[in-house]
Amino acid sequence: MSRNTKIFLVVFSIFLGVITVAAIFYKNSNKTINESQIIIESGQKIPNLSKENINNQNMVTKGVSLNDTYAVNGLKYEYEKTEINDIEVNLLKVSGLNNDNVEETINTELKERIKKILDSNNFKNNSDESAYVTTSVESNFSDVLSIKIFVKFSESYNKCYGLNYRLDTGERLKISDLFVYNAPKKNIISEAAYKSFALNYYTEEGMSNDFYTNIEGDVLEFLIDYNNGKITEFAFTPFTIELYREGKTVVIDMIDYYQYISIYCAFVSSSGLYESTTGLAQKIPVFMTRPDCMYDLYEKVNDTCVLDVIIYTDEEFTDAEKKTIANYRKDLVSRLSGVKTEKGVYYSNYIKVSKSVENGEKILIFEENECFASCEGNLFEDNIYNPIMSAERNKNNIDFDRSKIYFLDENMLISSMGIKKYSVKTTEEIKEVEENPEDEEEEDNNGDEEENEVDNSVIPSPTIIPSPEDSEEGESNSANDVPAVNITTEVIF
Repeated sequence: MSRNTKIFLVVFSIFLGVITVAAIFYKNSNKTINESQIIIESGQKIPNLSKENINNQNMVTKGVSLNDTYAVNGLKYEYEKTEINDIEVNLLKVSGLNNDNVEETINTELKERIKKILDSNNFKNNSDESAYVTTSVESNFSDVLSIKIFVKFSESYNKCYGLNYRLDTGERLKISDLFVYNAPKKNIISEAAYKSFALNYYTEEGMSNDFYTNIEGDVLEFLIDYNNGKITEFAFTPFTIELYREGKTVVIDMIDYYQYISIYCAFVSSSGLYESTTGLAQKIPVFMTRPDCMYDLYEKVNDTCVLDVIIYTDEEFTDAEKKTIANYRKDLVSRLSGVKTEKGVYYSNYIKVSKSVENGEKILIFEENECFASCEGNLFEDNIYNPIMSAERNKNNIDFDRSKIYFLDENMLISSMGIKKYSVKTTEEIKEVEENPEDEEEEDNNGDEEENEVDNSVIPSPTIIPSPEDSEEGESNSANDVPAVNITTEVIF
């Protein structure tokens, strides 16, 4: 450990004490200012609230556990290139809700918010010809939605904004809604601010000298703004909460404070909010994300069997092609049913769909990337599941586009690639035909020929999950022999 790193850790360990003294000094020297300067806090007691107050507050008092799961929303969205005030905007538009009014509220408020930003004197005075706006969905789960607005003012200046909604009512979320009621929010924000701002002072040689001079002031200024209600811009992902203020961003790693996080459960509705939830995983472990895909077949079957399977594409498909993909999915589910009977198995298959033409006929090609790890059932959690979940819950791996099973030691993995072809005309799989020579016999007297008839169709056998002993030998099975998950979600396009 370097000397600078040791100094950093020591400074961080005494930070809360120092900032408490600084806050008290600041408060005592500014008594005439009508501001609340309480920075460090303990968990709040839950007051006796009236019904009116309860309706306006998130009253959840229990955070999530690391064994909890969540569901992806059936909300759909797309982006379109447009211009607002002659500035290029990549504009988000949501759909898929049963409540048209909520949809209209979100789409209208997003466009109005962007226009307000572009109309502001701040933008007019600080922007140049390089200015543009992008919008993105940061979270779309547990019946809430988080939208991030990134505004490029100039080559050297940009800002972020956020719009966050409950999808049952269309109401805007507040920062406090992300936490349980009695969470020590100021403590959490102060620690996160320290970590976030410290990164600005980190160089290849270690911490710059300015860090020791400026960090406490940076954090204290941010907390005073939060105390005074000036920090209202934020967005959140399944991993993090981002707070925005005057071009500065404070990132809160939710998993570090999971016992205080309520957004996974606080606003889950008991009624059907979406036109469809077909193809969406419904029990995803908290603090992990799933890839964008057509079908997500993720399932933790039991404590020693997990299926990580998606079907994805880069192309647009016709209705006939979508029906073919749906039929492939049904066949896949049937094949995967064998895996669900196994113990000590983490099974992965990321399947890419593409178009092709063969013998003048339109077909779809399904490229299967099958991989699994197996061990004795009592070793599964420590040797396989927990290491994979650690990789899943590391926000630095968010751009890793393969299954996190590949973070395991490669000696633990058995993998193979395979291709299946489906006819768009029949929606059925195109079976490979194996040519067999005909055996002929000639009778001495009558010259009759007997031909041995052979069934030429090759039917793939179901994949057999090897025992741990087999895995050590490094034997692999064909991807065409992949088993499957017994998922009953009906596919309807």
